[in-house]
Amino acid sequence: MTNENITLTQLIERLTAKEDSTNLKYIEYLKSKRIFNHDDSLPLSLDVYYPLLDLIKLDIMYGMIRYRCDKFLYDEFKSRTGRKRTAFHVTAEDRLAMARRLLGHCCNEEELTAIADSKTVRPYDRRSSRDKADLLFNLLSYYFEDKIKFDTDRQMLHYKDGEEFKEIRNYSVCSLAMSLSDPVFPAVDMYEMERAIKILIQQPEFQYKD
Repeated sequence: MTNENITLTQLIERLTAKEDSTNLKYIEYLKSKRIFNHDDSLPLSLDVYYPLLDLIKLDIMYGMIRYRCDKFLYDEFKSRTGRKRTAFHVTAEDRLAMARRLLGHCCNEEELTAIADSKTVRPYDRRSSRDKADLLFNLLSYYFEDKIKFDTDRQMLHYKDGEEFKEIRNYSVCSLAMSLSDPVFPAVDMYEMERAIKILIQQPEFQYKD
């Protein structure tokens, strides 16, 4: 299968028109690309993979990535704590403010409060490259489940379209990692995303079978 030719403007219009769009932040990223490049063609990293935007709730995934991996955001909200005021933390009020900024357009107040109050999900709790890759693997596993399959022998990625799977030929782990990581760089980078995808495609449930 060869993807139809589509411009950046057309893709933005398609995503914006969806009543249940959960890719509004991705749309903002695309608009910034159009302004920066002075060009209406799709970024190279997205040219092959844009059909996946109809399947995956990237805004929620990206919101969680930034909540847990973005040092710049953490630095904005952190405050000093401890007797000598040498340690840093993010208060409960600021955790909720962070969650609202990142996910307020796609999560309700109860969900946002649950994130802010969580003892296991904390701001900037994934700092090392290994921890970030582990988080990315878990998020991709959740959002790709039953929607994305990989055929490594024939270098094809299969994605769910209605009741059937369509194919993207000549995909590569590197280009897929680039397309998924660009909007949240530098919170995570292409290499951390690539590492997560390499683990993902080894899982039996993500391997395509005729």
